[in-house]
Amino acid sequence: MNAAHSKSSSSLSRRVLSTGVLALACGAPALANGGVYLESNGLVVINFESRPTVGDWAFSNTTPNYSGDGYIRWDGPDLFGSPGTGGLFSYDIEISTPGTYTLNLRNRHEDPNPTEDNDVWIQLDGGVWEKVFSNGAASVGNWTWESRVELPNFTYPQQSYVLSAGVHTLAFSGRSNGFKMDRFHLALPGHPSEFDPGAPESECRIGTVYGVANPNSTGSIGQVEAFGSTLVARNDVTLHGSQLPQGSLGFFIVSNTQMFFAHPGGSTGNVLVGPTVGRYGGNVLFTNAQGRVSMSPSLTAIPRPSGPVATMPGDTWNFQFWHRDTNGGSPTSNFTRAVSITFE
Repeated sequence: MNAAHSKSSSSLSRRVLSTGVLALACGAPALANGGVYLESNGLVVINFESRPTVGDWAFSNTTPNYSGDGYIRWDGPDLFGSPGTGGLFSYDIEISTPGTYTLNLRNRHEDPNPTEDNDVWIQLDGGVWEKVFSNGAASVGNWTWESRVELPNFTYPQQSYVLSAGVHTLAFSGRSNGFKMDRFHLALPGHPSEFDPGAPESECRIGTVYGVANPNSTGSIGQVEAFGSTLVARNDVTLHGSQLPQGSLGFFIVSNTQMFFAHPGGSTGNVLVGPTVGRYGGNVLFTNAQGRVSMSPSLTAIPRPSGPVATMPGDTWNFQFWHRDTNGGSPTSNFTRAVSITFE
């Protein structure tokens, strides 16, 4: 068996450049659960344990020298000719700096034969499934960044993608039983953190922004976004309000339902959460000179009229920012748009 191959290899057609780099424009697949990871300065970092495992993927922290909280391992059957059929999951990644990104998958396999139990199926933007593997002698029983792909001319480079600006979806599916994956980096060539297992995970934008809001005194419509993780156990959510008047007092409100109520109490804005509303009145905030505000709510104590409640997996919470404003020189109030987050 050629050392570049694992146990079995299906014949897959590919569209490649002369450099062996897969060229793909940003498609429009359905967004994956858990949010959109944001590229920054030519780097994307994602830890596999940041999402709940699916299918026969198992979380573990028994093999030493992993990064983060642990890694995932394919405990399902060998699926050499069946890409996309076992333990399918994906990540949405927003690229702001287009270019050729190298995929560095930190992986490990234990079989003494470096060509065994050494690969996973990966697909970009709904395209062709490809076998990504490590087979160097040093990859046996060690974490490695080796992430090769087989090209038609029998060369085996590190996998790379030409990524346009926009959102791309990278999907994974089980292939070889026992294969372990710790994290992956997408990096422009020469990035200083290209192979750094301690590089922090990329920022993740979560939730869905919704609703009709009215312009505030700046002439803009107030916006709200959420960043962090949809995993309840992580208790990691930060809310950001933007396009707001400078130095304006306000606070976030929250509900597990949505509504539309125009101009409550003479406000120039619209309530988009409720009708049962909790108020973060104890977290009164003032917008900064850029008209921005942020808060990190605790998922263990979501305010409700009857008292705070803890978030459970499957719960959906809707957040909106109320703030003081002026209208023609007269004092009033307004509301941003809202963001809805379903937690896992």
